[in-house]
Order: sequence, then structure tokens, then C-alpha cells
Amino acid sequence: MNFLKIEQDVTVEDINNKYDFPNQKIGIIIQIKDKHGKILLQQRGPKSRGDNFLYEDIGGRFESSDMTFKETVIRELKEEVGEVANIEISNQAGIYTVYKNNINWIFIIYLGKYMDGELKIMEPEKCLGYKFFTPEEALNSNLVTNSCKFLITELKDY
Repeated sequence: MNFLKIEQDVTVEDINNKYDFPNQKIGIIIQIKDKHGKILLQQRGPKSRGDNFLYEDIGGRFESSDMTFKETVIRELKEEVGEVANIEISNQAGIYTVYKNNINWIFIIYLGKYMDGELKIMEPEKCLGYKFFTPEEALNSNLVTNSCKFLITELKDY
């Protein structure tokens, strides 16, 4: 697991020029906090790609139909929590690389702020629900993925 803080947004071309891992995939992760600093995590369902029944940040794979990483974030939020929740999306905060399930993942990390609105379960086989954790609760929980804990630690000063 590696994290690189970035000062300006990167493009797909930037990522493809910088990284050339075997079996490489690009995705996004958005770490969402409420006005009290609690982190919104989703509980992964039985049909998730891995880490079933554990909590982690919302995210997903960059698709060829996405023109930008920001479009990926917006699409993933709609797919995961619906269109009722009001979540402000920041600029990119960093690049997170991890080897997981035989895939070299490159994630573009965004920060989000939960303002209000209902968090809907849009894919019940992939998401069992949502919960807000204080950073300390998340870091000390056996129900939160190690990769999520890593990002909480890396993003603590944002």
C-alpha cells in the first residue's frame, strides 16, 4: 500500500503515463465525513468483490465511458447511495496504490462532505448499509478493512 499526496488533479493520461503495473485497474475512492468529522463507511455485501461484510469507503472502477475521474465519483455515488444524499466533492487528494485480489489497483482519492439527505442502499447484494465512525472507532474496529484504515491514517490531516 502506497499513498501519494497530490496538489493538482491528475488525468487518465497522467496515470497511464506514470504507472504500468501488470493487471492494472484504475478506480476512485471518496472518503466522506460529516460536519462532526465522522467518516461514512459502507458495509460490503455478500456479492462484493472482496472484504465481504466489512466496512470501507465508497468507491469503484473507472470505466471507459467516464471522461474524468470526477465523473467516476459522481456516477459511483449515484450507484451506491442514490441521488437524494447531498455530498460535496472536493478536488483530488491523492493517489493510492495497492495489490489486492491479483489486481494492481490505482485509486484516485477524493474527499467528500456529507451535508444531508437519505443514504439509500442501491445495490443490496453489494452493500448492506452505511455507518458513521469516528476515526478512532474505525481504526480500532475489526469490521473495517485494513485498506480503509490505511487511508484514514493517510488522510487525517486533510
